[in-house]
Amino acid sequence: MFENLANQEDSDSTAVDQMSHERRMVFALNMLRQEVNSGSFDAYFRYAGGKTAPQAAEAARIVLPGWSGLIDDACRTMGAPYPSDAESRERVVDRVAEEDPELFSNLDDRLYQLEEDDPADEQIDRFIWSNKPAFFV
Repeated sequence: MFENLANQEDSDSTAVDQMSHERRMVFALNMLRQEVNSGSFDAYFRYAGGKTAPQAAEAARIVLPGWSGLIDDACRTMGAPYPSDAESRERVVDRVAEEDPELFSNLDDRLYQLEEDDPADEQIDRFIWSNKPAFFV
């Protein structure tokens, strides 16, 4: 499902805005997982994927409750209001990394541990199946 949603986003920059609320939730959670697992929270926040962090935090409360504390903590590092553009997020990431060089690494480690202890795939699949009309036409 995520690959399909990501392909939509790649081909149309407005695709995420046009997704149903449920699709945006799944997209945001999987974008966070993909970006952190292939890089780090530093990279996730710094680049385009980071624009979905507020949606990932909201989605985690519903879809992955065991993950919501981590995602909320990670988003709080970026300040309030959450910076919506990549340039602003990059400035915040640089400042935070300078102030606390281990912070993003510690967040990464927490996510890796959650991937082992509270796997997301089955929970996301259950959410998709319990909201079929939002995903399957």
